[in-house]
Amino acid sequence: MWPSLDFANAIAERRTAAGRTTRIITSRDAGHRLLLPGELVATGGQPMARGGSEAADRALGAELWPHLLAVLGRSMEDSLLP
Repeated sequence: MWPSLDFANAIAERRTAAGRTTRIITSRDAGHRLLLPGELVATGGQPMARGGSEAADRALGAELWPHLLAVLGRSMEDSLLP
């Protein structure tokens, strides 16, 4: 896998230089592919060592979720989750 946190930090630095704010949400325990609330674990495609665990990937997705909804202009109540 590519060094996603290094790349995210580089993007944040460029955005800061352009006067934009960026929030990086990360977890030492999560793998390369987080799971958003209600999302199923991917089972198809090419097998890859993504690191982390399903629980850690779900926790990171849950932490990200309200921030993602805010960027999209939605609230937790308006989300498609039950």
